[in-house]
Amino acid sequence: MINLNQVTGSTDNAKYFSQGLIAVELIGFIFACCLANNIRNYKLISKTVIMAVNIMYFITISYELLSFSLKNKQKKQ
Repeated sequence: MINLNQVTGSTDNAKYFSQGLIAVELIGFIFACCLANNIRNYKLISKTVIMAVNIMYFITISYELLSFSLKNKQKKQ
C-alpha cells in the first residue's frame, strides 16, 4: 500500500514540467513553420528557374530557325 504521507510534494514540479513542455512544443512549431516556408520557397524558385530556362531555350530555337530560314531565302535569290 502507498502511504499518502509519502506522496507529498508541491505542484511546482508539475508547473515547471508543463512550462518546459510548452516551450519545447513552441520551438517545434516555429521550426515546422520555417521548414514549410523554406520548402514552399524552394518549389517556387525551382519553378521560376525551370520556366526561365524553357523560355531561353524557346528563344534560342526560334532564333536559329529564323536565321536558317533567312539563309535559305537568300540562297534561293
